[in-house]
Parts: sequence; structure tokens; C-alpha cells
Amino acid sequence: SIAAGGLPDSNGQSSVIYAGSDGPGPLASTALPGGRLWVTTSAEGGPSSWADRTSAINPNHFPISSIAIDAADPTGKTAYVGIMGFGGPHVWMTPSAGQSWVDFTGNLPDAPVDALLVDAGVDPLSGILYAATDVGVFATSTASPGWTEVGPAPNAGQTGYLPDVPVPALRIFRSGPTKQLRASTYGRGMWQFPLSTTPDFQVAIPDPALTVFASQTAQFSGALTAFNNYDSAVQLSCT
Repeated sequence: SIAAGGLPDSNGQSSVIYAGSDGPGPLASTALPGGRLWVTTSAEGGPSSWADRTSAINPNHFPISSIAIDAADPTGKTAYVGIMGFGGPHVWMTPSAGQSWVDFTGNLPDAPVDALLVDAGVDPLSGILYAATDVGVFATSTASPGWTEVGPAPNAGQTGYLPDVPVPALRIFRSGPTKQLRASTYGRGMWQFPLSTTPDFQVAIPDPALTVFASQTAQFSGALTAFNNYDSAVQLSCT
């Protein structure tokens, strides 16, 4: 895993880089245990600028699967690290580019963390951290760990969450005014979930194109879902 950020160096490139290595886990016999985290805060200095910042965050030498820098910290020193495997902490936060660590696992299920994503706020304490695991996607405030599973609200007209499969990647994007969280899964396709905090709606029509002839009627089937108490009319039209 790798992540880069922070203030630009003299070449306009990221000055802070994090690199996490694969790991064999606690049962493998090897003279060079993996699962290490390396950090440089002055990448312009070359290979000699790197420091091993693993400390005690990964005693079982599991793979370090993901590193997410919080863009609300312009120095690039606030970052989150995800660890795979079972047993022990799964998410760590550093406010100092790895010189100190805070266990951010909290109430997260004891399952491998496959990917992390920070939806940055105005400062490092006002964002949202997302963790993709082997058993779903979870979110917490960056102020303190308090994880909840990401999924439809009870009044959203939907049930359930993601399929119970590993989620290896997360991305946030905007579709017009709506912010969406998109997740890829092993064997169950791509999923997305709206993150907007204002009233909004989403229309899903699996087959939006039909061929009909004169005097025939076209019938479309789909779902209209309201979010955050959206209660206005929605007008649909065909072209």
C-alpha cells in the first residue's frame, strides 16, 4: 500500500510518502517479517530519508493493506493505516507521520481491513473515515472511533447492506449535487451509496431503453428512493 501528500517539494511533488509492505502473518517462519510501514516527510531527500515507523502497530506481521492521508492536514502527517488478519487492532491513526500512533479500531468487527478512505472535513477532527473490510463497509468520525455499518437508513425504503464479501476498494465521487460512496467487491460487483446530507432522491431503472411501435405502450420498471426526508414531487419524462 502507498499514499502520498503533504506540502509540495521544490519540484512540485508530494513531500510526504507512506509505504506499507505485505506480511506473512504470525504463523509463517521467516527471518524478515513483513507488515512494515515506512514513511518519509522529505521525499526529495531520496532513499535515505525513509524511516521505519511500524513501531508496535502490527505485532502479528499481517499485510498493511491501506494507507489514507487526511487532506484536512496540509502537512500530510495525519494518516490512517489498515491492517489485515484477525486478532489485534485493525486501524491506526497517526497525527505525526508515524512518530506516534492512536488505535482507531474501536468497535470495528474483528475482520481484515482491506481499504481505507478519508472524506476530509475542515480539520482533522471533522472528517469521516471509511473502512472496507471482509464483512462490509463501516464509517466513523475522525474525531474518535465509533464505527457504524454503511447502508440504507430504516426509512429509506431499502433493506440490508453490502453482500457479505470482501470489499477491496472505496472511492468517493459526485454525481451532480449528490456525493456517492462507491465500493468494489469480490464476486458481487460494484455498489454505490449516497452520502448527501441534504434531502435528495435517486432513480434506478435497470432497462431505460425500449423499442415500441405505433399504438403500443412502453412500460418501464424502476425504483425511486428518497434520502434525508426528501418529500417533494419527482417528474419523469421520456425522450
